[in-house]
Amino acid sequence: MARLADVIAKYYYDNFDSLPGDKQFHFVSRLGSWARDSRAVDRLDQLRSRMIPENPEVFFKDLIDNPPKAKINAAERRAPYFAKYPSLRGRMLALFRVRHLLYHYDVDTREDLLKLISIDELYKLSDKLMSDTKALMILSTYAINYIYLVEVILFPRGKDMNEFLDRVLAEATHYGKNPDDTLLMIYLFTHCIIGQSNFYQNKVQTNLYPQYKVMLERIENTISRSLNTVNLDNKFEFLVCCKLADYETILSTIVENEARQSKSPDGDFLIDTINDTAQSNKTSFSDSEHRNVLYIMSSSEFQPVTRSRSKLI
Repeated sequence: MARLADVIAKYYYDNFDSLPGDKQFHFVSRLGSWARDSRAVDRLDQLRSRMIPENPEVFFKDLIDNPPKAKINAAERRAPYFAKYPSLRGRMLALFRVRHLLYHYDVDTREDLLKLISIDELYKLSDKLMSDTKALMILSTYAINYIYLVEVILFPRGKDMNEFLDRVLAEATHYGKNPDDTLLMIYLFTHCIIGQSNFYQNKVQTNLYPQYKVMLERIENTISRSLNTVNLDNKFEFLVCCKLADYETILSTIVENEARQSKSPDGDFLIDTINDTAQSNKTSFSDSEHRNVLYIMSSSEFQPVTRSRSKLI
């Protein structure tokens, strides 16, 4: 009998053309990095012409000024902080595209981005986010992605991430126990780990950054206490981070059992069905892609092909 993860992967590949372009790239870029899945690598190559803009500077300007709409978790809680940092989401998306072009297609567009935003401006926003504790806690994923894209992946300047991580751990103790706080805390921690891995390019060395192990311990304890109020996306992302950091968790079998009870009635993919915080606005084949690619990754070994890129001169 085929493994559930293999059945889901086949379903996504068989119906790949029905996914929107951003979901297509998200799916195959993750699996291409995670274990060099040949199906993912082939489709990444097929997406090359759509991913590389003819005029990067014009493309980045439009992305920064007009970021596409998205279904955002805890949207009302986050709205005041997106208003406080109105450039954050557009800049983050532009940085992501620069990163993807560099690591998946060997195309360096960092200088094109710097024609629009100076490196000092990139660092200025990073510094503000790193020092704004409340914004970090609520923006969570968005702030952390931006910080790691700038400070660790694309424009490293030797910032002391240990000091930053100590502060994140200390301040995260102020989260409440409601489902939104739990979701934001888990995403805060998991995206620190994912950012450190350069989005599944490298193992995370907990001997250099012991804070990541503490983060995983805290998430593990939180999920153990709140199995029915943590959604599947959070659970799968936690398991993925455990593999990135070689962390043995007691939750693997428990989460797998939930996954087996969470199949969509509309196809071979997973939705939230048995917990109290179901993402009811993300149940379609397309909207479930993030959840399902994480499940596929969490169900297989992390076998990265380590790659590096030179810093800007």
